[in-house]
Amino acid sequence: MPLLIYTFGVVRWARAELSRLDEATRKIMAKHRSHHPRASTQRLYMSRGRGGRGLLGVTTMHDRTIILFSLTIARSNDQLHNIIKSHEIGGNNAFLFKAASDIFEEMDMKVELKNPRNLQISPAELKKQRKAFEQTQLEKAHLQKPLHGKFLRLLNEKGYSKRQSLRFLSAAGLKMSARNLCSWLNFRLR
Repeated sequence: MPLLIYTFGVVRWARAELSRLDEATRKIMAKHRSHHPRASTQRLYMSRGRGGRGLLGVTTMHDRTIILFSLTIARSNDQLHNIIKSHEIGGNNAFLFKAASDIFEEMDMKVELKNPRNLQISPAELKKQRKAFEQTQLEKAHLQKPLHGKFLRLLNEKGYSKRQSLRFLSAAGLKMSARNLCSWLNFRLR
């Protein structure tokens, strides 16, 4: 993952390419028995505190890097950043600000990167908002699944403590295959 992050914002990545990388990651995990091929992909990328596995997705990291990188360039007064900014505003093959604008639009945020005086949000706050947005989207998609979302739906409906119910996943010190078995058994018993 760190090697890919260095290319985000510099190399134009298509969504299909990023999705294929995520699929390849899941295939490798299935091959090594740390993820079942028919398991919920949303749960794989949800944070552990919300009942997921906490894996960082390539698409997710791409989006976070793009918005933070574009915000840094838009706010900066450095000479090289100004050259990049002028290229992104009016140049051919400019993709960074366009990709960031699409991500902001997906989040229903109105951020004008071309006018840095209007940027009131800090990078740390933006990163926090993006993480929260991603996690709520994953949780909504996971809860809509009739089979995979049943456990979390029951936690929400019955009013059980989510923190206490999910603590066994991280506190038990189990290997991934045993952790998957415990999750499956917990689901089957409810």
